[in-house]
Amino acid sequence: MKHQGKAVALRVLIICLVAALCVAALPARAEAGHSWNGWRWARTGNPFVLPLGNNLTTSTWRSLLGSVSADWSASSVLDTAVVAGQGGSSCSAQAGRVEVCNRS
Repeated sequence: MKHQGKAVALRVLIICLVAALCVAALPARAEAGHSWNGWRWARTGNPFVLPLGNNLTTSTWRSLLGSVSADWSASSVLDTAVVAGQGGSSCSAQAGRVEVCNRS
């Protein structure tokens, strides 16, 4: 009798572990929004073209910007282009583009 009780307990434990693993393997629901407090990029279709203003001071940073631009442009939704920076010494924001800077 004791042996049969242990076998049932072991079977229940295995079933519970398998069920827990199955639940853990299910992907969690991910939600994302593309609006920051009501602000968003106005666009009418894909790809969304986004100029990246190069205000970087070293070749290392410029190279990294080129790599990031190429990675982002691999998407069918976003197409970036590195263009001359217009942010000036304070790297101020410019309409319709992202000014990329490495100054503090």
